[in-house]
Amino acid sequence: MIQDINNQRINCIITKDLSRFGRDHIDTGYYLERYLPANNIRYIAIGDNVDTLNPDGLQFLTFKLSFNDYYAQDISNKIKSVKKRKAEKGEFQGSFAPFRLQERQRK
Repeated sequence: MIQDINNQRINCIITKDLSRFGRDHIDTGYYLERYLPANNIRYIAIGDNVDTLNPDGLQFLTFKLSFNDYYAQDISNKIKSVKKRKAEKGEFQGSFAPFRLQERQRK
């Protein structure tokens, strides 16, 4: 997408919400507040009511970006915690349920 922006093929980016554009608030803030405006790119996040042409939608941008970053980290920590507890209990954690070779050979 950045290459298309540099080649002036894009003039507007639309996402469902800010988290679909980026979750790291520093990088996302850079692109939304500096890179896109410098390249005359409009950005719209439908669910978060953000439109770079309308300054009212940008009032809580920093807060929303920080929350998205926190949310991604929080979910990651929760998943790691569950996996750790399962490992401590000796529970299976693979993508497929284990099976016995003898049962499969019978079929």
